[in-house]
Amino acid sequence: MTTRGQREFLKVQLIQTQRLIELVDGHLLMSAAFAEREREFKEQIDSIPLGSNYPEIPDSSNRRKS
Repeated sequence: MTTRGQREFLKVQLIQTQRLIELVDGHLLMSAAFAEREREFKEQIDSIPLGSNYPEIPDSSNRRKS
């Protein structure tokens, strides 16, 4: 899976977890478990490097001179 795909998957999981937090609001154990899961998803999203929208251009200084 690409980094973009990983980020999108984790963001969907984060949104679903936030919805579940709203549904179980007030339940001691479930609220705490979902809050921990939310924190973990945020950390995972932050740990994935952002991709570039542009292709890399090779450095011309490494080319052989003819």
